[in-house]
Amino acid sequence: METTTKIKSYLEKTFHCPMKIEEFQDEGKVSLYLRDRFAIKVMKLLGLEFLLLLARSSEYTFTDIRHALATVPRQTSLRSIFVLPSISVYARTTMIEEGIAFVVPDQQIYLPFLAVALSGQKQRQRPHTTHLGFTTHALLLTVLYKDLRRLSVGEAASLMNVSAMTASRLYDEIEGLFPDLILREGRTRLFIQPGDRAQLIDRIMEVLRSPVSKAYRLAQIPDGSYRLGGQSALSHYSMLTESEPLVLVADKSFDPNLFAPIPREEEPAALVQILRYELDWDDPVAVDPITATLSIPGALRSDPRIEAAMEEVKGAVLGSRN
Repeated sequence: METTTKIKSYLEKTFHCPMKIEEFQDEGKVSLYLRDRFAIKVMKLLGLEFLLLLARSSEYTFTDIRHALATVPRQTSLRSIFVLPSISVYARTTMIEEGIAFVVPDQQIYLPFLAVALSGQKQRQRPHTTHLGFTTHALLLTVLYKDLRRLSVGEAASLMNVSAMTASRLYDEIEGLFPDLILREGRTRLFIQPGDRAQLIDRIMEVLRSPVSKAYRLAQIPDGSYRLGGQSALSHYSMLTESEPLVLVADKSFDPNLFAPIPREEEPAALVQILRYELDWDDPVAVDPITATLSIPGALRSDPRIEAAMEEVKGAVLGSRN
């Protein structure tokens, strides 16, 4: 079959490794309705086996996909991948939101269980071993501060102002580290906040990284509108004595070349940080408290005064909603 050859070539180029496509031996057990609409094959890739459902016609409907999802698991435990000649915006968005794998040869590919989400020939792999990406990082903090208990992929996309594809990838990352936080309810994936927020804070703090992209040492405190960051922000939210130098947060347009350089051996008057994300936080004076805490160098965080301030801030976070 021409489509089989095309999909084999496409996936081998994508994964840079050989694969096999074989006949599905138990096709007789599958309903005639399904066999009329999909050619059924077995794909062997990266030491794993998957069921390929190749649409026989460009006139396939999303109802056909729904029927396949409802009936195929009775015949096999293999994960299904739909191979489609084309895909509508509605079908694409819905399949991504519900985590349904699909391939449109030479155009689009979405294989969430292989941690792959591709558009055209451009591959994006999720970091799922020890860290979360910074957009996922921001999503978790937003969910925490707003105390959102259930959030679908579509709602997350709207909340973070990203595409459904990106939001689905954020859920893949969360599921890779915290599988109990993602619930599959029917065909929909939901972020679920179990227990209380204290538990969630403790868990995510183990994997969240410093959001500081760049930091500039300045001999003088700059004029303009800046938020407090790092230890200065922590002082703002707690009884911690204000720190020196003053830690400020600027956006990416900040130009350090407008300020005179300071010798390394001299103490700066201000430390200006550029962060990798910006949360919708309603305090105009300082960045949110968890971002501030993460922006403090690890060596300082072990200071008993800093630790006490962090616990104080944690209690304040749990007692309020942004």
